[in-house]
Amino acid sequence: MSVGEAWERKGLGSLVYGRAEEFGRSKRAVLVQCTIREGNEASEGFFETHGFAKVSRVFYAPTGNNVGVWHKVLSAARESTK
Repeated sequence: MSVGEAWERKGLGSLVYGRAEEFGRSKRAVLVQCTIREGNEASEGFFETHGFAKVSRVFYAPTGNNVGVWHKVLSAARESTK
């Protein structure tokens, strides 16, 4: 997800993300995932602010970049009854 420079810091990313998450929840999604090029502090900050956590990193050969794998859990696990 990205917005043009002229539209940065105006809340549009949060609006679009919020709608996407609502849609996912309405379809019973349990997890949202994104990948972010390492060093992209603005994107990392945005997704961290929206409840994501970096869970892994991979090398993406087509771009030659390491990318972080970020998750947000929408449906927390239940305690085991066993």
